[in-house]
Amino acid sequence: MMKKHLSVLGLFARSTLLPILGLLLVMGAVEFLFFHMELQNALTAHDAGVGDGFPQLERLLDRSAANVWMALSFVLITAALSLTGCQFRTATGYTLRRLSVSENTVLLWQFVYNTLIYLLLAAAQTVICYGLCRYYLAAAPAEAISNQTLFLAFYRSELLHSLLPLSDLALWIRNLLLAPALGLAAAIFPYKQRNGFYSGSVIFLTAFAVITFERGIAEFSHIAITACVGMIVVCELAGFLLTRDREEEARDA
Repeated sequence: MMKKHLSVLGLFARSTLLPILGLLLVMGAVEFLFFHMELQNALTAHDAGVGDGFPQLERLLDRSAANVWMALSFVLITAALSLTGCQFRTATGYTLRRLSVSENTVLLWQFVYNTLIYLLLAAAQTVICYGLCRYYLAAAPAEAISNQTLFLAFYRSELLHSLLPLSDLALWIRNLLLAPALGLAAAIFPYKQRNGFYSGSVIFLTAFAVITFERGIAEFSHIAITACVGMIVVCELAGFLLTRDREEEARDA
């Protein structure tokens, strides 16, 4: 029995894991390239005595558009996860049917897999940003850095702070709510599609995450908003399951 469950999880991993890892590598390379260009421009301007001083670390991160590249990768990953298991992808749909597991089991394992992928994205982006920060500390003029530069950047930059909230409990809770909510929404889409229905919650939640991900310090109100948005996804699934069970009971009767 356990072999069937692992087969479902393995199917999702074989379908998307390598492309997603490749995308994360490309994301890191692009972010490094743009940050390198901004840093070199800042060093050239500093050596020429142009400008009002060497830009802060978080300012260079903003200029290099690291948040834009992460958002783009997030949208592409969400699309890949949502389409995996859809009926029009005949190979995947046929394989799922041959595994002889229930639709609910497939939904559960796809939810688990999706959530882990979103956590992987966040971890990869955190590592990339930390690497960029270390690059800045190694290349910036001595007068532009201190032993607090890195620490302060993770509070002053909304991107860095949202990825690694440090002592900000509000954002830790928000992140722990957002990852499974996204994982569930991306799992519901193919689940409903295989049963002849359409789910729009993944589009809504993706837009919500892109727009609201970067936050400041101690925004506890955002926890409530994220929880409400996540409940919308749960309610959609619960409503669909209830309706399907009633239809099956009516057919059996």
